[in-house]
Amino acid sequence: MSAGLGTMLWSAERRNISTCGALLSEMDLQSLPYSHARVDLETGKKVPDKVILQKSAAGSLASYCLSAMVNFGEGFHPTSALTFSATNLELRIMDTEKAKMIRGELYIAADPTLAEDRRAARELTKQFNDMTQAESPEAKAVMKTLVGAMGTDCLIEMPFRCDYGYNIHVGDNVYMNFNCVFLDGCPISIGDRVFLAPNVQLYTASHPLDPDVRSSGLEIGKPISIEDDVWIGGNVVVVPGVTIGRGAVIGAGSVVTKDVPPMCVYAGNPAKFIKAIEPKEGTEM
Repeated sequence: MSAGLGTMLWSAERRNISTCGALLSEMDLQSLPYSHARVDLETGKKVPDKVILQKSAAGSLASYCLSAMVNFGEGFHPTSALTFSATNLELRIMDTEKAKMIRGELYIAADPTLAEDRRAARELTKQFNDMTQAESPEAKAVMKTLVGAMGTDCLIEMPFRCDYGYNIHVGDNVYMNFNCVFLDGCPISIGDRVFLAPNVQLYTASHPLDPDVRSSGLEIGKPISIEDDVWIGGNVVVVPGVTIGRGAVIGAGSVVTKDVPPMCVYAGNPAKFIKAIEPKEGTEM
């Protein structure tokens, strides 16, 4: 890219550019090379809040293709392809099924990219589950490759299963017991010092209620958030869109269908409020 063209395309002045319903704003590259840009998205829709662009030439100097790393608040994901033309400075977001899935919109689960992502996740989970020592450096390395983010001093017991892996974000000092299952079409966020007992199942994935839409192959999901210091008992199911507040305890066998406030015990199917947790409660047998 010539200096002149770069200046024309990547001006540090603030501008708004219409992009299929979203607005790209505050294109500020003062501290970045021309080949990278950080862009904020302003829109009334539920879309990513940040994008990092990486340039790769595609033909003449007047046209470039860019790959995007899209930040949904839980790390960056390669979910959108963008193009622009030097003649009109127009950027268009070319939506992908992967981007729709992560945003919680209707998407085609049979999309080839998503199918390949699931295959890759299956290979990594098989590699992990075939090991015998969850504490081993090899097992921890595979798990860090599989998930989107993992903090320090985490221990995940085998077997573990998930759909994609890259939508799972784990804090520090997290323990997951045997046979946890995460359907992570949408982001799953797990805070620090979280305990998951055996057979905990976190489902972000869902299907349309209308059978005609459901049979068309469209799926949908909502994110799940487990805040710091949560303890989830064995055989608990958490459905799409649920947030479990800091310090909460979920009784074994529960089905969590609604948000759980901080510092309380919920149990049952569906899970209901049992009691508030008092300071130092449960320290004596």
